[in-house]
Amino acid sequence: TTEIYTLSLHDALPIYRLNQALFVAWRQKVQHAMLYVVIDHWQTLLAEHGRSEIDLLYQQIGQKFTDVLREEDTVASLGDGVFAILLSHIDSDNEVATTEVGHVLNKLTGVFEQVFVVAQEVLLLSSSVGVAMIPSDGDDAQAIMKNAEKAAKRVAQRGGDGFAFYAEKLQKQSDFRFNVMRQLQQALDADQFQVHYQAIVTHDGQIIGVEALLYWQHPEQGLVGPEQFIPIAEECGLIKQIGTWVLQKVSQQFVEFRKLDVNGQLAYIAVNISAHQFHAPGFYQVVNQVIRESGIEPEQLMLEITESLMHQDIERTSKMLLQLSALGVAFTLDDFGTGYSSLTNLGQLPIRQLKIDQSFVDNVNEIDARRIIEMIITMAGYLDAEVIAKGVETSEQQHKLYKLGCLKYQGFLFNKPVSADEFSQLLAQEQESRAFAVL
Repeated sequence: TTEIYTLSLHDALPIYRLNQALFVAWRQKVQHAMLYVVIDHWQTLLAEHGRSEIDLLYQQIGQKFTDVLREEDTVASLGDGVFAILLSHIDSDNEVATTEVGHVLNKLTGVFEQVFVVAQEVLLLSSSVGVAMIPSDGDDAQAIMKNAEKAAKRVAQRGGDGFAFYAEKLQKQSDFRFNVMRQLQQALDADQFQVHYQAIVTHDGQIIGVEALLYWQHPEQGLVGPEQFIPIAEECGLIKQIGTWVLQKVSQQFVEFRKLDVNGQLAYIAVNISAHQFHAPGFYQVVNQVIRESGIEPEQLMLEITESLMHQDIERTSKMLLQLSALGVAFTLDDFGTGYSSLTNLGQLPIRQLKIDQSFVDNVNEIDARRIIEMIITMAGYLDAEVIAKGVETSEQQHKLYKLGCLKYQGFLFNKPVSADEFSQLLAQEQESRAFAVL
């Protein structure tokens, strides 16, 4: 468990640990975080309840901090209602780092949501927390500690009960992400999510499939793309709830699309599944229930996963893929060619489609991109899988892909993602034009 050290601000241990963290950060190119935690209204508590009672309270709080932190983290009590907490090995990406620190801050906030009783009086406690990142927020341990303290003072001046990063840029990132997390739950409750649909076509323009793409109709920002909020939904745990809603929605909608498909050419609907959603407990049961309740045929549901998911516990991933495949569900490997999937592993998995990443389509005029596309097409042959080129925007790209052996496409050349009503019209028009062509 995390140990707690009773020190003064000038004692050697926090300075030693900070200097050690600085050395590791510079040498290994990693980040750490220094949290300067000040219990709000500490002097008032002392005046009302006396030193002995409040010292016991201080020890209780410190112990509760250690209970919610990792073993590698350090908690030092600096006295007078102040703690210094060193979080080791935070992600080097600042956006991820602010989220990781945010999770810890939520745990510390949870400590103050508990009941503390002093002399039979229930106390409502809060804290002002300053965060300094290591090594970016100071050249030495004293500077980092001082900068974390400055950030905590900013919080206290605003009335306490909050946190602030010393770096203004990180504070803005953190504010944005926490605001989005809060708004995502509101978006679910207010039915602000929308599903748009993009056709998957053959070389002669026949619509054979459709991909469902999730958007957020934000009341102030307008239509927000999934790349801006899905990662945050994953971090805050809402992805399972959002993902389940999407599966239900698109499966029901595909049944309606099929009623318009008089030629019987629309074979499947593809739905993006994040790694967090895929590995969440009960995912198999969710998919099974959606199939039963919506009326979609299992083979008409195409779950899109990324190569990165294949690298996360391959044994567990393979087991889930095979279980879902036994239901009849099909799988697409999205953004193929950007990762390092093993052909041996892929050969053992029920992958029906490989989607060529748009970066290769954009550079199809370059020999290196063409070689990778040819390799993907060859690999798909070994796997008995279809190949779809993603992000096709020009006739020239389609022509060159066709010459390389890729016969199925998706992109703005054919249609942008549109509402369910607009896609229904597109499908009806395409089938009507084909009927006239036959006549």
